[in-house]
Amino acid sequence: GDVAELERTFWLLVGSAEAGSDHPLAKCLVAYARDVSGDAPLPTAERFRLRVGRGVSACVGGVDVRIGSLAFLLESLAELRQELPEDEAASRLEAWASDKRAARDSVVVVHAVVQGKVRLLGAIAARDVLRADAARTVRHLT
Repeated sequence: GDVAELERTFWLLVGSAEAGSDHPLAKCLVAYARDVSGDAPLPTAERFRLRVGRGVSACVGGVDVRIGSLAFLLESLAELRQELPEDEAASRLEAWASDKRAARDSVVVVHAVVQGKVRLLGAIAARDVLRADAARTVRHLT
């Protein structure tokens, strides 16, 4: 398949699964997913669950999508007694995630459970960017 199409599908899953969350980062992911998907509406997610301290899960188009911390991915793997394939080993993901966190990025890991198998779909690093009017707002508050 075409990389752009894969990326679009990835963002449709992310946007749909996160649509039920009020978390500021989730709202950004949903907004970005809407941008990427163009005219296509985000599929409706079912069975949305907020998993405190771990992330969210939802069923999107029959796929159990789970988005959150690396720990959430490891938990799914342990629950289903699986390991990631060698080429996407958790240790490599852990190293990437700690680099991103050192740069003050938030790290979100996206995985799915398909027919009882954990599939790593991707990982997102997001950075809080102060809006241009933030300094004025902060001055106003102090």
